Amino acid sequence: MCDGRKLAKGFGRVVAMAAALLTLLFGGCVRNEFDVEVSLPEKVSGHYSFLYYASDPAKGWFAEEMMMVEKGKGAVTGRTRNPSLVWIMDASGRPAALFYAERGDRIRITGDSENPASWRVKGNDVTGRIDGWRHSNRAALSSMDARKVNAAVSGYVRENPSDPVSAILMAVYYDRRADEAGFAATWKMLRDDALEKEWVDLVSRSDISTGGPWMRKMPREVVLNSVGNGVDTLRFGSKPALLYFSRVDSEGRREAVAELRRLCRKYPDSVSRIIAEVSFETDSMTRIWPVRTDSLQGAVKGWMPLGPADDAAICLGVEQVPLFIVAGKNGKEIYRGENPAEASKAFEKEME
Repeated sequence: MCDGRKLAKGFGRVVAMAAALLTLLFGGCVRNEFDVEVSLPEKVSGHYSFLYYASDPAKGWFAEEMMMVEKGKGAVTGRTRNPSLVWIMDASGRPAALFYAERGDRIRITGDSENPASWRVKGNDVTGRIDGWRHSNRAALSSMDARKVNAAVSGYVRENPSDPVSAILMAVYYDRRADEAGFAATWKMLRDDALEKEWVDLVSRSDISTGGPWMRKMPREVVLNSVGNGVDTLRFGSKPALLYFSRVDSEGRREAVAELRRLCRKYPDSVSRIIAEVSFETDSMTRIWPVRTDSLQGAVKGWMPLGPADDAAICLGVEQVPLFIVAGKNGKEIYRGENPAEASKAFEKEME
């Protein structure tokens, strides 16, 4: 007589092996693609652009897919090996909606108008939470008021510090230039899964992935092209440093240079501190003229004709101007922003 328990056990093994085999077969068939389908009112027709940063284990690249909506229906396929954040652009070419996609995902978009900002997006849990936040804060987003948007992001992070969506919202929506200190304070709230590097990598943000005042120290040194000396090496970690990056037409440059001039006169010993005025001008004559008229005695007159592509700019995380960076005697960055008064306050405190 057969043992029923042995039969059941043997049958269970067969089922498990079959399930494993099916997983291998179907798992291996997942293509490096995600599909998007749009369903809108029949009156809606037009072209829409989907922009995203795609990547595989070897490289990353920016991609764009165009979708034609006809009588409210449209579809497009995105191609990436690793997860991506995808922007839906409106008719004027501005980012209007955002979703998260992994290979194999089926993203479904619905709406009652031609405006992507009003569309609802679903397809995975991360996208669902991003979409929920975006719709809850449509008024702030449409106002384009950095303070309102930053407050909305901070509110979500405060309530969901371990949610990867918190890191995504920080990287995508928070305006650091409007409130660097607020960004640092909010970033410090993140916990657990939200701190995984993969979420920041989604947006290819060098200023976050390489660190900031909340994550790292300044580099040990940077080498600058400079007017007068040819090259200057700035070494951090033993004395306070204040760096100002701008162009001739940068907003507030006159006031910023006046503040640098005041600090140079107050602290004339250049051995005890670093004060540098660095230009992103591409033309040499456009750079030289301000140097002759600014009267910055005792300051390094740096020059980065390659702008944010300059090796020193990349090293320091300078992506746009105007910008102040202040570092303390210990080499730690203590201020990053556009406000001359705040930069001076941080620098003078370190000089005490």
